[in-house]
Amino acid sequence: MLTNDLSDLAMDYPLRTGKTTSFMLKERMLKRLFTSFYGHQEQRNVYGYLTEISAFRGIFSVMREMIENDLNFREYLKDLLKDQYFPFEQLIRFLRNVLNHTTTSSLKLKLEDYEVQRDFILSPKVQRVQKLNGSAMITLDFHYSEYVAQRKGSLEY
Repeated sequence: MLTNDLSDLAMDYPLRTGKTTSFMLKERMLKRLFTSFYGHQEQRNVYGYLTEISAFRGIFSVMREMIENDLNFREYLKDLLKDQYFPFEQLIRFLRNVLNHTTTSSLKLKLEDYEVQRDFILSPKVQRVQKLNGSAMITLDFHYSEYVAQRKGSLEY
């Protein structure tokens, strides 16, 4: 039978951190942790926070790296998103920067996070190319089903 209780799978797990260094995840600690997760499924826990933050951090980091380093992917997105490409790219960059500098379970935006993005958007070249007329405001108006035709499902998504 399938279950979310992973406590029976707990075991001592050595993690090598260098040629001569390591540490051990202890079976007893893992079993207690997994039992607690399973027994209190409706409560938030550190594992849930770590999973969510890591998942979003990974998605935004990979997306940004692909935009920067993979010309075919970047051109695909530009062709797909058309006038929404620039706002989309800026949102990805902003979220990646914020998440990569987050060390707590709550996202606290700092003025510096905004200022870096604003300064980039206000640069003369970006202003000219994107025709922003001196504004640092960008608007992402993106409905997945309008831009990605091969998607199946609700048009409300």
